Amino acid sequence: MTLSARSGGVLVNTVVNAGGAEYVGQGGITSNAVPGSGAMAFISAGVAIYGGRVGSGASVVLQGALRSGLTMAGGALTVSAGAGVGAGQTVTMAGSGNAITVATDTAFNATIAGFSQGDQIDLLGPTFVPGRTTLAWVQGAGSGDLTIRNTASATGRSQTLHLAGTFATSNFVVANGGSTGTVVTFRA
Repeated sequence: MTLSARSGGVLVNTVVNAGGAEYVGQGGITSNAVPGSGAMAFISAGVAIYGGRVGSGASVVLQGALRSGLTMAGGALTVSAGAGVGAGQTVTMAGSGNAITVATDTAFNATIAGFSQGDQIDLLGPTFVPGRTTLAWVQGAGSGDLTIRNTASATGRSQTLHLAGTFATSNFVVANGGSTGTVVTFRA
């Protein structure tokens, strides 16, 4: 099954099962979408997601804006260059096996809740350089900021993530995420 919303179109409370896809084009809106295992959702630039749940094995590719948060239950969220994930939003990682990928130079300002063993955040920038990629955790009241920095480049490229919960720097591990990125995982 394929669901599609174009300019002025709205998809509300959609459930997309294995092998299915939801496409929301510029000017469209999706609200409370639930892509299930093996399903895909493509959210184009100029489109807003208003809540929803990304099921186990499902994927959402976001080129638009996230509004009203998102819950992940073993799914994957890819935040493309130019996408908007603003402060005041929460991406909840329920259970384990969740993956967030954030494009280079893309601000991910939402709070990440439930980050735990088995989850990962793949930052396509800063580039991972062994011994030169650092992380720093600053704990606040019930949440904090994790900054990942590549100190090997003159620009000192970095990404800061806001996480709900109480952590220590030792709870986070950075590693090579493939061709250019840095993967952040949780260590108990």
